[in-house]
Amino acid sequence: MRGGNHGTLAPFAPLRGRVAVALWLAALTFGCQRAKPWPDGSPQTEDEQLAQDLWTNRCAECHGKLGHGDGPTAHTLKTPPRNFTDPEWQKEEKDDELEAVILLGGAAMGYSSEMPPNPDLNKHPNVAPLLVKKIRSLDRSRPR
Repeated sequence: MRGGNHGTLAPFAPLRGRVAVALWLAALTFGCQRAKPWPDGSPQTEDEQLAQDLWTNRCAECHGKLGHGDGPTAHTLKTPPRNFTDPEWQKEEKDDELEAVILLGGAAMGYSSEMPPNPDLNKHPNVAPLLVKKIRSLDRSRPR
């Protein structure tokens, strides 16, 4: 025998191949999935909880739960709320611009004044980026 105790591992050779294939498939499957704004739908930090609550109680009122711009109050607005699932819009908007609209409101950024500012988020600097992550997760052109 060359190089040592290869004979003692021989019974595990078929298992090693299966484990390698299983690990490769797991990496392929999970590595290609889009990052979720809140893993498994449940926030992990206080900021994630706040962002999820804001999405549900503020953003979704106009933009809709799934971001189609079809929330329960959307029909009352003069300007239709943004459809966050639109791939063209997703390509055009930059994250820092989205954060600014969330914090400063639409009018401050040259959009509809019906998009209100959220100055209370200045005390929580991580929340606006989490909301942007949520908005980005709604892009229907990205693989799920």
